[in-house]
This record gives sequence, C-alpha cells and structure tokens, in this order.
Amino acid sequence: MNDPREGADELLGDLALKQRNIQPHDIIANDGDVDDILWNGPRANSGIQKAGNFLLGSTLVFSSVVVGITFAQKGARILLTPMIAICTFGLRIVYKSLRPSNRGRKSQ
Repeated sequence: MNDPREGADELLGDLALKQRNIQPHDIIANDGDVDDILWNGPRANSGIQKAGNFLLGSTLVFSSVVVGITFAQKGARILLTPMIAICTFGLRIVYKSLRPSNRGRKSQ
C-alpha cells in the first residue's frame, strides 16, 4: 500500500520549488499593474460584474447609513467615523460601476 505521507512530501517539495522560482524582478514588473487594478478597478467589467459591484456598493451605503443613524440616535457619535468611511467606500464602488468602461486606458 502507498504511504499517504509520500504524496504530502512530494506536494511540499513541489510547492517549495515553485516558491523558489519567484524572482524580485517579477514582483517589481507587476507592481504597477496590480496598483492600477486595486485603485482604478479592472479595465473591462462585464455587465454582470458591474451589476454585482452596484449591488455591493449600494448595500454598503445603505447599511452604513442605517447603522450610522442608529449610532447617532443612541449617542455613540464616536462610532460614526467608521460608518462614514464605509459609506464613502460604497459610494466609490457605485460610482465606478456606473461610469463607462475604460478599456483604452494604459497603465502608467
């Protein structure tokens, strides 16, 4: 019978080889593209992705406003700051889901 540890040792050895293959120049070359996508969003969203982003952003905005109003009524004004941040983030997602596609934009 095969020892199950043999497969695990082989898998760990393969993983170690793959991790050793990552070079610093690979990370540096992809850094600008990753930052571009994180800050500006993907270049070509499909309609389903835009609808999902709109729903996610709307949910964040609605829930943060409701929770913020509840905090304000209960006197927990210090907790309004995170709700304002969440609402702003949700509004950013909604805005980016409604603007036209930016397929022609080039990473700088």
